[in-house]
Amino acid sequence: MEAIGFAVLAALGFAWTNILTQLGMKDSRISSFTALFINLVGGTIVLLLSVPFLGGLPQGGMHWRGVLYFVAAGLVTALAGQAALLAAIHRIGATRTSCFVLVDNIFAVILGFLVLGQLVSLLSCIGILILMAGAAAFVWESAGSNKQIQMEPRGSRQTVIGIAMGVVAGLCFAGGGVLRGLGIALLPAAVVGAAINIMAGLIAIFVYYAVTGKLQEIVAVGWKRGIFLLLSGVANAVGTVGFILALKYGGTVAITTALKNTSPLLTFAFAIPLLRRHEQLSVRLGLLVVVVVMAAVLIALGRQQGFVK
Repeated sequence: MEAIGFAVLAALGFAWTNILTQLGMKDSRISSFTALFINLVGGTIVLLLSVPFLGGLPQGGMHWRGVLYFVAAGLVTALAGQAALLAAIHRIGATRTSCFVLVDNIFAVILGFLVLGQLVSLLSCIGILILMAGAAAFVWESAGSNKQIQMEPRGSRQTVIGIAMGVVAGLCFAGGGVLRGLGIALLPAAVVGAAINIMAGLIAIFVYYAVTGKLQEIVAVGWKRGIFLLLSGVANAVGTVGFILALKYGGTVAITTALKNTSPLLTFAFAIPLLRRHEQLSVRLGLLVVVVVMAAVLIALGRQQGFVK
């Protein structure tokens, strides 16, 4: 039961990441990179505080190759992936973005086959076909659906960019997952690896702002918007810790990932009372979310069958 509870916590954490990000970026001109910097600060604080309570540093020491894998994963996920995620949420909304990001399951199957030698099961193939059909339906549904961009003359272009960013985020998360898998084999401390991930992204974006002399843009955000973005990073870290603890307490990768993949359903549920003024929600959208989530769950369960023993 503990594993299921922590997997649900992971889904809740990632859902609230989407909601809080959109609340922080609503009706504002905050750049995605500025929002990302604040987001990573919140996540870094939580993960660093979690390390001593969740096993601490590995007893065998810090294997340098393992650290490098986690640093690379951080640059791919915490930096590139999260930046793409925030850019997508700003353009097409939290609910639609969370569904497009689920294509990371397709990329994970492909990368697992090419890099880790995992077989592709029939169940995963069925899920991939359903997810691709659902994604195609989302492309048509998302055109002109975001209330925030309907007022802009280039709204359709913004929607296309938002969809593309959601898919790019999924690709980055899948690639980062492979790098983390390689890192955990050398540095068996998942929370430490997650902390290294996010710190690598935070340091990289801090260096960028310091070199370009744009640190004042972060201060200019103000606490009313900044608190939502900071909490979105906290929620993302909570989701990550929940996923790690679910695995630690006996949850299989397939079941834990399947439960995590329900986060778009939770995002949609939270969006109804919180984001109705900023994102066009409907019964049709809810049904599409269900279809996409079901497909992602099938892919996750199918990957368990495809693991090479």
